[in-house]
Amino acid sequence: PFKGPLDSYFRDYAKNSKVLVNGQPTDKGLHILKGYPGKDLLEVPPNQQGQDPAVVLDMGSTEPVSRLRIVWGDKESVPAKWRIELSEDGQNWKPWVTREKTDPDRYDQWPGFEYYAPTETSARYARYVQSAQEKSGPIRLRQWSLYR
Repeated sequence: PFKGPLDSYFRDYAKNSKVLVNGQPTDKGLHILKGYPGKDLLEVPPNQQGQDPAVVLDMGSTEPVSRLRIVWGDKESVPAKWRIELSEDGQNWKPWVTREKTDPDRYDQWPGFEYYAPTETSARYARYVQSAQEKSGPIRLRQWSLYR
């Protein structure tokens, strides 16, 4: 229950999202949506078909997205190449954040990354993709937040 348009800048759209791992709903590791790093994490094994493993957030409705915060399991979990893609329909994806040679911020003991887009993008779905060619380990996330 927000009082005005400025309040929407602090609403974390990921908090109430459904999580899909490689296209399938999951209820494991959903601590990542609570808005702060904790001991729990979402761990996704590498895709056996050689495809890039992916985690998708379904926000339930199309929302204006302009800020991202992501925190990995530990510094060994930070991939060299990863990207966030956005979609309104879950079929047609547009690149939003593409990182190579990631230099994460150090949130106390948690390696993380924040992004502020120059303009808002409308999306219902956000997809985190970690390059399987670059890193053969699992996706290990402690937090994923999306804001207006």
